[in-house]
Amino acid sequence: MQDITQLKTQIQDILSPIRFRHTVGVMETAVLLAKKYHVNVQKAQLAALLHDVAKDYPDEQLLQMAHEYGLDTDIVLEKFPALLHGPVGAALARQKLGITERDILQAVAVHTFGDVNLTDTAKILMVADAIEPGRLYKGIEGLRQQIADSGDSLNQATLHCLEFKIQTVLKCKYLLHPTAINARNELLLKVN
Repeated sequence: MQDITQLKTQIQDILSPIRFRHTVGVMETAVLLAKKYHVNVQKAQLAALLHDVAKDYPDEQLLQMAHEYGLDTDIVLEKFPALLHGPVGAALARQKLGITERDILQAVAVHTFGDVNLTDTAKILMVADAIEPGRLYKGIEGLRQQIADSGDSLNQATLHCLEFKIQTVLKCKYLLHPTAINARNELLLKVN
């Protein structure tokens, strides 16, 4: 497992100051959530630290890097390349930063719109990224309350987060990635 302090310095050199501040907020939130839901704290912390490592790249570069790394793209990702920051970030973490833990890489890759087989680390990251204290978007307090009301169910907390993201995409009339729908349905089956 990577040294957090050393990796944090590397990430700080890569990200803009605003993105790094968000990343630290996600990392701190992920640690709290990991403790609450009895998930490996160090894995949650590492995933949070790495989750936006490719976020500051322009769309064209994300598409180019996705092709270079052999990542699958589809019509949604081609139209909204910013969604590739997760999968590209996971590839960068593996190739350039030496991260080999599969669930950390999966969490980074799918933190934006989920996956059918989310690990607990991925669930923690998705929720932490959505509710970290620096997030101030419309509806955030309601989402934070829903997650707090989820009690000991990480699946329910993740479902609230994913449904909030899906509703936001629908309100904006953006293309909705089918993986988000499949992830939502899988989580719904687990909580019912």
